[in-house]
Amino acid sequence: MTSYIKAYEQLIHDQDVADAVERLDLCNHVTIRMHQLYLQSHEVSSAVHHFKIHINMLRSCCTDDDEVLAWRRWHWLAASHQLFAELLEGVAQQVPGIIDQADMWQFPGFHYQSAAAHISRLQQWAREASS
Repeated sequence: MTSYIKAYEQLIHDQDVADAVERLDLCNHVTIRMHQLYLQSHEVSSAVHHFKIHINMLRSCCTDDDEVLAWRRWHWLAASHQLFAELLEGVAQQVPGIIDQADMWQFPGFHYQSAAAHISRLQQWAREASS
């Protein structure tokens, strides 16, 4: 896990590694693997913690002012929530009771709803961009 964390941090902080789109896309892939490993180890809280970090990074790095990243922001946010919901559902089926239903960030439904909201925002952005 340590190597994934270091890779993620380097991609965020070292802008010389690659352009912004490539770095953020790699962050998405590293994050997926980290979530898989955390959930395989039944560390749901750690997976949620990293998910929050990743979502905040996507929100802060991808602004509507940047034409290259603007639409990707909403796409990446939606895809991240969708995939995390699916991973949470998978671990909940394997280990019933592992998900703390009182923590909305551990509840798959929250992430499905968030994914839908981000898709709606992406559609709105596309309409505004085409007009």
